Amino acid sequence: MSLTNNQPVNLSQYTQEQIKTLKDAFQLLDEDGDGVISAQDLDKIWQSLGKKMSSSEIAEMLGRSELDQVTFPVFLSLMSGSLGALPDEGDIRDALELFSKPGDPDLNCDAGELREYLRISGFAVDEAFERLLRSFVAQSVTGQQLFKGKRFLDAVSE
Repeated sequence: MSLTNNQPVNLSQYTQEQIKTLKDAFQLLDEDGDGVISAQDLDKIWQSLGKKMSSSEIAEMLGRSELDQVTFPVFLSLMSGSLGALPDEGDIRDALELFSKPGDPDLNCDAGELREYLRISGFAVDEAFERLLRSFVAQSVTGQQLFKGKRFLDAVSE
C-alpha cells in the first residue's frame, strides 16, 4: 500500500493500527486538546502527508461536516474518502530496512538521509512532520542523528 494511492478506502478496510495512526495524527494537529481541528490544521496534515490541497478542497471537506472545525469521527471519514490506503506495518518495516544497517533489529537509520529521501520522493517535510520525526530521533555517541525505526513502528502499531 502507498500513501500516494488515491483510491477511496471504506472505513472498515482500516486496521486498528491504521485508525490509531490517524488518531495520533489528529491529536498532533489538535494542539490545544479541544478535540477538534480547524481548516488551517487540516491543511497542515495534508501537507505532512505530501499532498497539497487547495483552499476550496479544504473548504469542501469542512463543508461536508457543516462546521468550520472537524471532530475525530468526521476526520476519519474525510481521510477514508481522500487519503486512500495507508501502508501497513510490514511495508513500513521493509522501507526502514532499506535505510538501516543489515541485520539491525532496532531499524536505526540516518535521520538526515531518511528526511532527504522523503523529500526527493515528493513527501512534504514541513514543520508538523519535522516535529513528528524529531520525536523518534536520538543522537549517537558519534553525533549522528538516528531515526529510531523500531521505536516508531512500536508507536504506530500500539
